Amino acid sequence: MAAPASAAPAYETNYAVAGTPPSSGLSCRSVSGVLRACFEAYGDKWWLRRDTGSYSGVGVEWENYRNGSLYRHGQCVSYLAVGTWGVCNKDYYEDSVLYWSPFVV
Repeated sequence: MAAPASAAPAYETNYAVAGTPPSSGLSCRSVSGVLRACFEAYGDKWWLRRDTGSYSGVGVEWENYRNGSLYRHGQCVSYLAVGTWGVCNKDYYEDSVLYWSPFVV
């Protein structure tokens, strides 16, 4: 009897809560005039700030790979007020690879 194929990991959705990002140690990407999305590697935190009221929210979609295979994937979404930083606290393995992209809602 053949072993069952491994199922894809469940898609994780987290909603940001208000917070204040550190002044350094962030890797950031922007959608000009719309949002700023940053990853804090020490602590595995996503930081999001919506810069315009033209959209209802902003987010970051991420994929986490271990040993060359997709281990986890999901998104952090913020519907906080314009100009307010939001944070999603995650926990990734130190030896894993993370790909991510910001988006607007």
